[in-house]
Amino acid sequence: QERYAPNNACWGCGPANPDGLRIRSFPKDDEVVAEWKPEKKYEAFPGVLNGGVIGTLLDCHCNWTAAFHLMKRTGADHAPCTVTAEYAITDAAQFGTRQMLARLERRLELGLKLLQVREPGLASEERRLFTQQALDLAHRYGCRVLVKSLFPGADGVHFTAAELMRLQVRPTQVLAAASCHSREELERAMRLELDFAVLGPVKRTASHAAEPVLGWKDFAAIARGASLPVYAIGGLERADLEEAWRAGAHGLAMISGSWT
Repeated sequence: QERYAPNNACWGCGPANPDGLRIRSFPKDDEVVAEWKPEKKYEAFPGVLNGGVIGTLLDCHCNWTAAFHLMKRTGADHAPCTVTAEYAITDAAQFGTRQMLARLERRLELGLKLLQVREPGLASEERRLFTQQALDLAHRYGCRVLVKSLFPGADGVHFTAAELMRLQVRPTQVLAAASCHSREELERAMRLELDFAVLGPVKRTASHAAEPVLGWKDFAAIARGASLPVYAIGGLERADLEEAWRAGAHGLAMISGSWT
């Protein structure tokens, strides 16, 4: 954890969370071992450890055990991305920065774990300040944050399709993702061994009304056999998740859909 995710604020295993459980996992031969001593404050009732703490111990340590073995198998020098079914994208230009932060905190309280700060409509200084506020807030809940260009404390970078096609080497020590609209772009993301990709638009959106849409059939054809997680994007809501799974998506990337 200290080596591969020093800025992680996860309550279970985040080195950057002084109030967390501070679970630490260490490679030992072909195993990964964690030792943790409970304190009385974590009891459910006398002599019995709280079930939520037990679940956190298993979740965090098993996650890092899997990550270590994946790194060992592939020779990677960074921990692989642990992606979830939702990749939320901020829209402070629509909601206002204060309201966007309030909506973000509500979603974080409900378990949101992967976020992109994307604010082309904000002025430079306002965008910088909002990005810092969103990072600080998200990290308090153990949520990882990707930005459009390197930013101190961010967990990763999300490239546009055009940037992806120019990219020669993926950045190291941070997550790397990209937007894709075709199989060619998705294959580029796979060759660069990005952590995940976003593919769309699946449906028409008000902000990109003139762009051609893929629909679920073409999405499935393009995403089939991908060696990295692929999120569906474009006019989607959380109710579309099961259809996205049937089309081969790992989950949904949403702007409006994540905040309404």
